[in-house]
Formats: sequence, structure tokens, C-alpha cells
Amino acid sequence: MSAEYSFAVDQGVGVITLERPKRLNAMTWDLATELVELLRALRMRDEVGRSS
Repeated sequence: MSAEYSFAVDQGVGVITLERPKRLNAMTWDLATELVELLRALRMRDEVGRSS
């Protein structure tokens, strides 16, 4: 996991928090790529719920 964001699961909901206060949480291409990879991986995690 990157130092630029944190991830947690709260009651079946995945919560991604950006941790770039000095940059006002601006996105970079590298950060966007990491987040896309994280979102793809979340599809396989049972603790993150799916809506019907």
C-alpha cells in the first residue's frame, strides 16, 4: 500500500482515504494507477460487500 492513501473496511464498505495534505490530495498518474489496481483487487475480497 502506498503512503499516499490508506484503505480500511468499515461494515462491509471499503474506504479509501487520500493522504496528500501538502498537495491538497491532488491525483498523480502513479496514484491513479495504484488506486485502479486496488479497486480491481477489491473485487476478490469477501469482507467488502457487493450491492445486489
